Amino acid sequence: MPQRTPIWTAIAHSLRSDIAAGVYGPDDKLPTESALAARFGVNRHTVRHAIKAETIGCDAISIDGFECAGHPGEDDIPGLILIPCAADRVRLPIIASGGFGDARGLVAALALGADAVLLGRPYLYGLALGGQEGVEHVLRCLLAELDLTMGNAGCSTLADLVPDLLTRSPR
Repeated sequence: MPQRTPIWTAIAHSLRSDIAAGVYGPDDKLPTESALAARFGVNRHTVRHAIKAETIGCDAISIDGFECAGHPGEDDIPGLILIPCAADRVRLPIIASGGFGDARGLVAALALGADAVLLGRPYLYGLALGGQEGVEHVLRCLLAELDLTMGNAGCSTLADLVPDLLTRSPR
């Protein structure tokens, strides 16, 4: 598997370089989400898109299979199939998105080669039910579930999450 820069490092390095080059001054706002999406190669639905994003100089890619935001029909390939295929073909950091709502999906995506995982809906539920406290509760629950899921899989660090983990027989 090609060596990839961690996603947050890639984003921070790119923005830091832009600021140092004078692209953004002290009074300027940082790029909008849509500008960052174009720059970082967000929302790639196939490995072909991931390769193209790397070719044109994107700093990272977001792999979202047909599960993303309820948009079936976009090549009908699940994210958990796309992630390892893209990880084998590109050196860019990979952000997994679409259909992840609990620690099991997060562990699977990270084990298959994602560098980060976007979770949207759980935070929105927490916000709707309890405002900031609701979001904080969701985060605490997610971290506790992640700790349990990793522990049950025999993993103590994120580096222990490898593809073989998903096919290993229970102990």
